[in-house]
Amino acid sequence: MITKISLMVSFPLRRSRVAWSTLLLLDAGSALQIGTGSIVRAYGSVAVAAGGTVAIGQRTAIMQGSEIAVSRGAKVEIGNDVYVGAYSNMRSSRRIKIGDNVHLAQFVSLVGGQHSFIERDRLIREQPFEEGDVVIEDDAWLGVGVAVLSGVTVGTGAVVGAGTIVTKDVAPYSIVVGNPARMVGERQA
Repeated sequence: MITKISLMVSFPLRRSRVAWSTLLLLDAGSALQIGTGSIVRAYGSVAVAAGGTVAIGQRTAIMQGSEIAVSRGAKVEIGNDVYVGAYSNMRSSRRIKIGDNVHLAQFVSLVGGQHSFIERDRLIREQPFEEGDVVIEDDAWLGVGVAVLSGVTVGTGAVVGAGTIVTKDVAPYSIVVGNPARMVGERQA
């Protein structure tokens, strides 16, 4: 018996580069698109479950050791002229959207879901999984080791300092640091 496998992998071969040691795990019915001039460096992985989509814009660099994991039916959308630092991690159970001209330093984590842990008489792994979008708007900059949790939007032009844990929305052009993130300034016009 022959099973039809439907997946889409699309990138201009001579104008985009995916390192030979990058692990691509694409389930049937998933989609991966990589724009012109973009690169995905070595020793990372892109794992897309059935019905999931990863779309990487033009002139975007995803550096070595970075991982993108997309659950069934979820999406990761990365804009144009984006830099994703080494060993960064994106886990989408609904949608992660990164705008244009965004800079993510090394070891940044974008987490699109988490287990509930309220009920003491149930194992955490057996409790409901809470999903939420993660949106990083245009021209934002996230420093080394930043973690952005589900349900959060980082506004246009915002700066998130190294090591910050972002649990709530960040206003456009604000500067935030700490755990949890707190505003310490604004970018000037």
